[in-house]
Amino acid sequence: MRVGQLLLPLVLCAGSMGVHWMLNVPDRIQESPNDQGAKKPRAKDDKKSKGRDARGKRGRNARQPARSAEELERDWERYGGLPFEDEPIRSDWARRHQAIVNRAVVVARRDAFEGAPERPQVVLVEASCRTVRCRVLLRSPNPGELDMFGNAFAKMEAEGEPVWRTFEVEVAKAPEDAPEPTSDHFVQITIGFDDDETNTRELVIPSEDDDANEDDDANEDEEGGNEDDEGNVEDDDPEPEASRNAKPDPNGA
Repeated sequence: MRVGQLLLPLVLCAGSMGVHWMLNVPDRIQESPNDQGAKKPRAKDDKKSKGRDARGKRGRNARQPARSAEELERDWERYGGLPFEDEPIRSDWARRHQAIVNRAVVVARRDAFEGAPERPQVVLVEASCRTVRCRVLLRSPNPGELDMFGNAFAKMEAEGEPVWRTFEVEVAKAPEDAPEPTSDHFVQITIGFDDDETNTRELVIPSEDDDANEDDDANEDEEGGNEDDEGNVEDDDPEPEASRNAKPDPNGA
């Protein structure tokens, strides 16, 4: 009897541990790859997971390649004649070219009002791009400033070539969602690009001196010189200026 009393607590303790084990301990412990002694995943499974990660990154960060000249021309034929609002949006192209347009506005405004006694009040209200064209809306209390800006903006070049394929200016109204009524004047400029890869660092407005030099060079090329029998170009006056002005030697030397 006394032995049974001594063994009873041990039996009850063992039984409670067994019940706890059955209820709370899972049949299989899920291993983490970082656990000590854990089995490494098979190479095949590892490649699959890496492939999924790579595809996910490409989907999120991939950039649409620039179109070839032929592809761009086809898109121009397809969308260039549509109203701007009906032109579909090529998202990557639109984002890149909106940044180009914003930079071009800065370059044109700086060039148009260089040396002006007062700070210009031309403000870029909004800019949007689609597939082959972009549009900017500008405002100013002075319509003359908008004209000056538009003249400079139209001349935009990059790496010696015109940036705009098309350039259309229209008088516009204030946006319907404008925060308050305004007496400012508005214009919208719709521009088409001649290339998918315009370098923003190369955006410039050619100066009048550059245009004059180009005209002089063209006139010289047109006038040219006299050709000899062998087709070589000779100057109209081949004698150097120093020789023409030299006095004859009285000693006959």
